[in-house]
Amino acid sequence: AAARRAALGAACARAPAWAALSAAPRRGFAAAASTVKITFVDSEGNSETVDAKVGDSMLAVCHDHDIEVEGACGGEMACSTCHMIFDEATFETLPEKKEKE
Repeated sequence: AAARRAALGAACARAPAWAALSAAPRRGFAAAASTVKITFVDSEGNSETVDAKVGDSMLAVCHDHDIEVEGACGGEMACSTCHMIFDEATFETLPEKKEKE
C-alpha cells in the first residue's frame, strides 16, 4: 500500500485544481447501490459533492459534473493527466490497480 501511495503521490504532483477525493464507498457496498456520493476538494479547500453512477470512471464523473480535470486522452489511460488524490482512509478501501491503470 505504501508503494501505491508513493506512486500516486508522485503522479499527482501535476494534478489539476479538482483533484482530491473523499467519501468513496467501501468494497462490496458499491455493488448494491446504483449511485454513490463523491466529494471533490480543490487546492483551496472548496468542496463539491456529486452523485456518481457506480461503474463510471472518475474522469467521466468529473466531466458529467463540470469538475475541472484535463483527461487529454479522453479516458483511454494513455496520458496521465487525470490523476486523483485520495484521503488515506478512502485510498485503503480501493482495490489493487489493474496493469493498464
